[in-house]
Amino acid sequence: MKKFYLFLMLLFGATALMAQGTDSLNVYTVEVDPYITHGSVNVRPIGEVQVGARVMVTAVPDNNYHVVSVTAYRKDHQSQTVAIEDNVFIMPNFNVVVSAVFGGNGPIINGQVVAPAPICDGESLTLTVPEVTNATSQGWYLFKPNSQQDELIEYTNQPLDVSYNQWSLVFWASNAMGYTESAPVTITVNPMPDATMTGENSTCTMMEAEYSVTKDSHCSFTWSVTDKNATVTASNHKVKVLWVTPGAHKVSVVVENTSTGCSVTNELNVNVQSFVTELNNIVAKVHDGKEYILIYPNPADVYKYQWYKDGEKIAGATGQYYYKSGGLDNGEYTVYVSNNSDANGNLFCGAFTAPHTVNNSSRGFDIWPNPASTNEGLVINNQSQNVAELSIYSLEGKLLHRQHVEPGNSTITVSLAKGIYFCHLSDGIAEPTVQKLVIQ
Repeated sequence: MKKFYLFLMLLFGATALMAQGTDSLNVYTVEVDPYITHGSVNVRPIGEVQVGARVMVTAVPDNNYHVVSVTAYRKDHQSQTVAIEDNVFIMPNFNVVVSAVFGGNGPIINGQVVAPAPICDGESLTLTVPEVTNATSQGWYLFKPNSQQDELIEYTNQPLDVSYNQWSLVFWASNAMGYTESAPVTITVNPMPDATMTGENSTCTMMEAEYSVTKDSHCSFTWSVTDKNATVTASNHKVKVLWVTPGAHKVSVVVENTSTGCSVTNELNVNVQSFVTELNNIVAKVHDGKEYILIYPNPADVYKYQWYKDGEKIAGATGQYYYKSGGLDNGEYTVYVSNNSDANGNLFCGAFTAPHTVNNSSRGFDIWPNPASTNEGLVINNQSQNVAELSIYSLEGKLLHRQHVEPGNSTITVSLAKGIYFCHLSDGIAEPTVQKLVIQ
């Protein structure tokens, strides 16, 4: 009986030893590929694993990356793979390497880009930046519809003029994995109203002046002036101003397009001056036998002058007196006197003097008979309007006779020997007139 029990014990021991040898032959290794990038792989269990055991695989991507694939393959024969289902594979009877491929996530624009509100010429767009995922850089660009791709314009909130009206706006985002952009939207850039102002920029106190800008039925007009005492009568695109206070003033108008809300302010500088109130009349003077005319006495040293003849401005005649070489031409003379002039030199806020008439049409004289006899009476025809002085000279220049003669015909008696003489007639205004007289 004891021998039978001993036999059983030896039999069970041998069986256990055989079983222990068989288990050691069914253990293989599991390891993770060391060259995985942009993520990691966790394997449980890892190292030595019993054949037939369940092995769980977990792939963890880095930020902005995702799992492309997870594989388990025979270490010494990579083409032989192990099926992974629901992140689990059954340990085969060979050594296994677990690997994974991770791919990057490109940028994502969440939602749509909405077209910005219309702007006015010279303003900047008000933009709402959409929410973006995975972007390392982003921005806006503009392009003209139907234009070439190289005509893109980066938009960084710079002012836009009206030439950009109806261009397209796009939002873009990018990272190392890719680039994306929104669908284009259309922008609207409205023109500013036309507000070119016209009107007198030099005027006088108590004088009404009119100012205007271009008329537009779509616009409203708001006028203002800096002369608080002025009377302002505004009517749409025009305004009348009765200036009161001398000095530098401005007329301003705000022109707003009621359809677009675009507005522009235009202004004009206005020089308002007081009128000249005291004037003296023109008087005639003679210098070197030539007549000239002047304001006398001078009303004020600071005044400016402009002379006129028969209503026409005399170029360059801007002094207190007017003198012309050879004597003044016939006509009606007057002078405009002021203490103000505009940028072009035109006088304003002044007044005209009373006119002065110059008539030189008859300032010569005739003498007859000529030749005349000794002691013969001579008739002198004085053609001046004034009493003139007659002087008779010998050839040697000796004064032989002098007397006054009235306008018109006068008979004089003078005793002259035979010879040649010179007769001078002067009315004190024009140049003396000379005639030769022969006594025979």
